[in-house]
Amino acid sequence: MLKRVVLGPAMVILAVMLGATIASADPIVGEWRSEPDAKGQTGIIEIVPCGGAFCGTIVRAQDSGGQPVVTRNVGRQIVSDLRPAGDGSYAGRVYVPMMNADFPATVLVSGGQMRVEGCNSLGICMKQTLRQLP
Repeated sequence: MLKRVVLGPAMVILAVMLGATIASADPIVGEWRSEPDAKGQTGIIEIVPCGGAFCGTIVRAQDSGGQPVVTRNVGRQIVSDLRPAGDGSYAGRVYVPMMNADFPATVLVSGGQMRVEGCNSLGICMKQTLRQLP
């Protein structure tokens, strides 16, 4: 005979908070600074849990002196569907603004650095190392 269990509001809130704490403990969650582009500008990408994976959005851009820069890429999701693959690695997709396309990507997080590599269907790959912000 099956027993039906009903969770009260406090238990539901506790379960949601516990799930959020576990997800935020993942080493990929947080803000990451990209390498400078050809203009010397960097993007700050915020990685957060999204569904059963992780996604990253450019939340701000800065010039070489750290001053805010207006760019059409702020607010754009740059990595998506990142799923843990073991040993600090993830697999998902990365959007490359200069190519206006997204590609399969691998990500390796280690020691405050995130190495992102995406390759197109011709086998042409792009790599970048991001640094985690405190």
